[in-house]
Amino acid sequence: MEFHFVRTLGQRAREALALTLVCLPLLSAAQVTAKAAAPSLAGPSLVQASKGAVFEGRGYKPNTSVSIALVAPNGVETQLTVMVNAEGNVSYRLPGGAAGQYKLSVLDSSGKALASTNFMVVQ
Repeated sequence: MEFHFVRTLGQRAREALALTLVCLPLLSAAQVTAKAAAPSLAGPSLVQASKGAVFEGRGYKPNTSVSIALVAPNGVETQLTVMVNAEGNVSYRLPGGAAGQYKLSVLDSSGKALASTNFMVVQ
């Protein structure tokens, strides 16, 4: 004896609607997440010690504070707190420094690096 499960068109329509109602919010949230740009930090790769340079970051949570961490060639790290503007951007002006390789990072409140860049200061 064989049994065939037959669903009516109305049952199939209700199942499709239920699946749509469950999946649509998930898909919308995924699209919003995918569109959010990852935080970035950019600036020149070579900086003249006598001129300094400006580094700019984008994609941060607006109107929050972040830390800027600068690691000098001798390994000494300095940090300062800056505010992210309403557009989600930050900037840092490096006044110059000793020649060598530097690392500049933007840190969240827990100290996690959100973005970083390396650059060389030359005389």
